Amino acid sequence: MSLFFTVSVEENLQYAIYEAKISTSINSFLIPPIRLTSESESLGLLLGRFTDEDEQVDFKFNRCQMHVKRKDPTGSTTFELSVRGCICKSYFTGSVEQGGKKTTGLSPLYFFPSYARRSDQDQVSSIFIDRTALEKDGVKIDSLKFVMTVDESHVSAPLLDLSEYELDLI
Repeated sequence: MSLFFTVSVEENLQYAIYEAKISTSINSFLIPPIRLTSESESLGLLLGRFTDEDEQVDFKFNRCQMHVKRKDPTGSTTFELSVRGCICKSYFTGSVEQGGKKTTGLSPLYFFPSYARRSDQDQVSSIFIDRTALEKDGVKIDSLKFVMTVDESHVSAPLLDLSEYELDLI
């Protein structure tokens, strides 16, 4: 079974092209989730259990385009992520460390996410990070990710049920 797909992360439409080849039997009920990773991004795939197809090349997220802007004024950082061309759910996730103790989740004391939908296939997500408050409290950001989930469940997507794209921001 083969999956071929692209993810656009540049405004000038440069694409990252991924290929996944799954060696398990297509008739198996235990097809494991697949995660493809690079230095700062990863793509998770959840395949459908009941399909007689052995190849798929058209995916909803092939049409997704993402643009990332970073601003670093004194004492803060803001990331703005524009997603165009696909219907998806998005959110930020991360963890911080304070005094040797790691905590998952984004505390509203330091992180302020916002989400705006311009149309069905055009949305902007942003997150404001109060670096002054982080420094004052001795908190360090361990990880910060932008996650985009595309539900592929429909008649023309026989193999893929769900895809999840993660971009490491920090």
